[in-house]
Amino acid sequence: MEAPPGPGAGCRCSGVWVREGGRMRRGGPSGSTPLHLLPSLVLLQVCDTLGVADILALASTNKVLHGLLHSCLLLRLHLPVPEHLEVDARTKRVLSLSSSCNLLTLPGITSLLPLHSLNLSKLKELSLIGNNHVWNKQYLLTDQYKRVLGFLLSSLNSASIKKLEFLTDESLSCVEVLDGLTRFPNLEEVVAHGIGYFNLCSSYHMDKEIAQKIINKVLCNTRLKVLRLKSFQTINRCVIFESPSLERLDAELGKSFEIGLLSLPNAREISIDTSMWYGCFYHAQNGDLKKIVAHGCPSLENFNGIDLAYLAQQSGEGHAGDWLGQLRQYSQRQIGATERQCGLCTDNVE
Repeated sequence: MEAPPGPGAGCRCSGVWVREGGRMRRGGPSGSTPLHLLPSLVLLQVCDTLGVADILALASTNKVLHGLLHSCLLLRLHLPVPEHLEVDARTKRVLSLSSSCNLLTLPGITSLLPLHSLNLSKLKELSLIGNNHVWNKQYLLTDQYKRVLGFLLSSLNSASIKKLEFLTDESLSCVEVLDGLTRFPNLEEVVAHGIGYFNLCSSYHMDKEIAQKIINKVLCNTRLKVLRLKSFQTINRCVIFESPSLERLDAELGKSFEIGLLSLPNAREISIDTSMWYGCFYHAQNGDLKKIVAHGCPSLENFNGIDLAYLAQQSGEGHAGDWLGQLRQYSQRQIGATERQCGLCTDNVE
């Protein structure tokens, strides 16, 4: 009898679950081997293909795997390195590295010593955030931050990186640093913070040209599946998103932008600020936004919480993109359902 898959089930050898001595084990065809009995080298090679969350789940399946994986890998490390982890950080493979501090406060960072002392040969996730702007130039990151980010993007194992989170500013040097993103063939998710990251109570607007260049640089990686733009406000700019691989887009673009073009053939879900519409999806951008989305995102299933797949089914055709004919009725049904109402929809009903 096949048991339901548990944590790490996708990494076990083929076969079925059988009861032996009151316990369940993986059995099956001749020659299959329980995963924890595989050679350590093979197990570590399996881990090279997994994400950090999957490896954590795998390590929790039994004591043998827990002991082996934690003896070789440091799954999560936060800068500055805690004293009790200094030895492990040098000897074990760090899989996830994060920093939420001002990098200038790290001892020896000018010579990149804190990074050279770490074993980052198999790093899968990198997050460099924190207050790293120049104190009297709120729209710029420190040169040291961009130097550290550039060093990591150019030196990390290109095959292992799966997720990146970083800060951006309005400088051309920041755009140039992002040239390194194309060298990561297995990169799945990017989280990019705009210049308003350090003060969520205020509004800071990215230069419209630089903002678009940063978006283009990120989407030059044609394997990327998820893009999240945070505090990425722009003014009076028709923002363009083009990617053959992107499946999810979350974008905080502020109140004063418009979508100029979407070319996302594989996108399944999109979430974008609605505050600039002062209305509904049907009437947004003088009625053009829904056409831009329908034309550029043929596989889209959800837009800002609207179940487009369901609307497509209601059309009687059931194909992606057929939601467009049902959108007006959907928008009118929302009248009175939320505090924010579309005046155009209300006028049409009356």
